Amino acid sequence: WFAAKYGGFNDTNNSGTPDQTTEWDANGDGVPDNYFLVTNALGLKAQLQKAFDAIIASSRPSGGVSASGARYVVGGTLAYQAKFRNDDWTGDLEAHNLNSDGTLDAPIIWTASGKLPAPASRKIFISKPSGSSYVATPFTVAGLPTAMQTSLTVGLPSGFVLADVVNYLRGDQSKEVGHVGGIYRTRTTVIGDILDSTPAVAFRSGFGYQNLPATINSVATGAGTYQAFVAAKPLNPVVYVGSNDGMLHAFDGAASGGNELFGYIPYAVSGKLGRLTQPSYTHTYFVNGSPVLGDVYNGAWRTTVITSMGQGGRGLFALDVTNPSGFGAGSLMWEFNDTTDADMGTLIGTPSVPTLTQDGKWSVAVGNGYNSARNRAEMFILDANTGAKVAEIDTGAGSSTTPNGMSSAVIADTDVD
Repeated sequence: WFAAKYGGFNDTNNSGTPDQTTEWDANGDGVPDNYFLVTNALGLKAQLQKAFDAIIASSRPSGGVSASGARYVVGGTLAYQAKFRNDDWTGDLEAHNLNSDGTLDAPIIWTASGKLPAPASRKIFISKPSGSSYVATPFTVAGLPTAMQTSLTVGLPSGFVLADVVNYLRGDQSKEVGHVGGIYRTRTTVIGDILDSTPAVAFRSGFGYQNLPATINSVATGAGTYQAFVAAKPLNPVVYVGSNDGMLHAFDGAASGGNELFGYIPYAVSGKLGRLTQPSYTHTYFVNGSPVLGDVYNGAWRTTVITSMGQGGRGLFALDVTNPSGFGAGSLMWEFNDTTDADMGTLIGTPSVPTLTQDGKWSVAVGNGYNSARNRAEMFILDANTGAKVAEIDTGAGSSTTPNGMSSAVIADTDVD
């Protein structure tokens, strides 16, 4: 006889107990779904396979849960939960009402996958090189330079066509395996798995910058116009989350929302997008870092979201999301990657919130990550508005034989000046 020590159930109402029959007996056979009986050793393999298949096919929460506001409002505060499936490496974002005890209300208000625009109507941009920097361009065949067009199809099987690859990555499922003549990877949803990216939620709130002095180091801070800027922020919350489909996604976070406002693909991951189309696809990281939100001033206030690629690439990028519904080619502020500086590695941590430093500049502190060219532990200070390197602080730790690196970094005011 064989026995299982641990069981489980699908807690659809977040009660912590299997208080609904469908939570432990979805197929109605009277046997708990997570109970795999073996009375004969010859049946062990089959029952173990059944257990493993159930695990693989499940959709589970990931990353973290974020709320729609800084203050809890009964019946009016939403929580956003990122999810993934590891049978086909797809994902989703769910909105639930947040209960007063911090649990999620069982009913799903909306799923992002159920609210996506038609593939051709989605607002998706990709970064491309422009001299020593980057600019955003629509993610279409016509919008891609020749070199990036080539990189999308390099190594793909015969019959994979550039236009079809782009359409597939935009969400077209008409040529997936299972459709007539379909050759592309089958997906449960067209959103990629969301593993380590915790959603960041922008709502109408500020950072108290109206209390800044009018100037610092003879540079205007914008303090006098900050409160008006905050009052003009979008009323609906906006949810930003990275996904392993190559994009940072922005979703309308209102109870009546859920629709995608835009998707953005950084240049650092663009060269491996074609892998996503293959039926033989094995999991690959793309935009797996967690977004950070902040307000910055440079003659005018704007809200920025800064995101690393996590394990997906060596670098980070900043977008102007002051008006997320109007996101366009001019909304890319900067991208800083290992082409910009070879000491940039794979950043697992998060960049700091943009901070006004004593030289009057808005700056971002970020560790250089791991597996950089010299395998050293370093910190970059970047101009939050332009991405220009203000400083590079080398700890001296790390080499090719004893590799090192630096994760998250923060900016602290130690003398309260």
